[in-house]
Amino acid sequence: MLRAAAYLPTRTDGRRRVRSWDEDAFTLVATALERLLAGSTSRPPAWTIREVGAARALPPELLAGILGESVTVVPAPDPTASPLADALERASHGAGPELLVGAVEEASGSPASAVPPPGEGAFALLVDELPSSTASLLPAGTAPLPGQELAALVPIAQRADAAAAKAWVGDWAASPAVGRPPPPQGPPAFPSAAVSEGAYVPRASYLEAVASRWRFSGERCRSCSTLSFPSRGRCRRCGRADTLTAESLPRDGLEVVALTWIGPGGQPTEFDEQVAAVGPYGVALVALADGLRATVALTDTEPGEIRLGGRVDTRLRRLYAIEGSWRYGRKAVVRQPTPG
Repeated sequence: MLRAAAYLPTRTDGRRRVRSWDEDAFTLVATALERLLAGSTSRPPAWTIREVGAARALPPELLAGILGESVTVVPAPDPTASPLADALERASHGAGPELLVGAVEEASGSPASAVPPPGEGAFALLVDELPSSTASLLPAGTAPLPGQELAALVPIAQRADAAAAKAWVGDWAASPAVGRPPPPQGPPAFPSAAVSEGAYVPRASYLEAVASRWRFSGERCRSCSTLSFPSRGRCRRCGRADTLTAESLPRDGLEVVALTWIGPGGQPTEFDEQVAAVGPYGVALVALADGLRATVALTDTEPGEIRLGGRVDTRLRRLYAIEGSWRYGRKAVVRQPTPG
């Protein structure tokens, strides 16, 4: 069994896709993983994730936050002739389903290559025992260079028959030349060491809230049927803590019930660098379920594109730098067609 998902950023520079200012290797892979597992029934109690080619030491605790299960990460070896084929072969002989992930943060490879790189993006593969040689999955005569694994997979997705195509979701058919303009200058590539003067949250508390804030996971009370969000460890209606069951809330197609734009001087101090670099940003209040709502910043959008009563999707993106690392959270984007 092989299931695959791709994510390409919405922005383009020339004829290649480029990351927005709040995207990095982790958020690229996170979006690909979310697309991959949205239609999958394989949910082992723990995941093995193999990094492929250009993947860069993705933190296990962050990957676990996306998946909701414990994660063991197998780092990518020093890239050789065909790191993708090697990783597929190893994963296909594993003890159970494995995930392969790769992020391309800079286009690489020769322009004359048989599989020209589509620009920046990410892919995620769900691999179980494969019925045939994994080498047959790659285009004939192709040995992907480091950073070209995403491009090497595109012809496979595009030649799949109608039944097999259901296992290939995401941006496989997207044209690298069609998209939004390149992003404006963004925040620094490396987080500053400054501590926020605004809504400071210790890293331990931040990671504890990942289920709610990253996966939009709530808690249903079996006693009174009340749904609580964000998770509090106690029912918001009857107060019981021993009758709670995790329940996933929708992350896409959410209705906008309030909307505002925050300009220079109105932002919390942790967003000072962002506003100085890219200007005002939008914030929306979106409806989830059972009267529950969440506040999300907007990204990859301009004033007027998202309106009250409209629908938005959400993606995991960088929020701000604090204590030497990035903090992440869900942001609203313009509603996209269902990937497939």
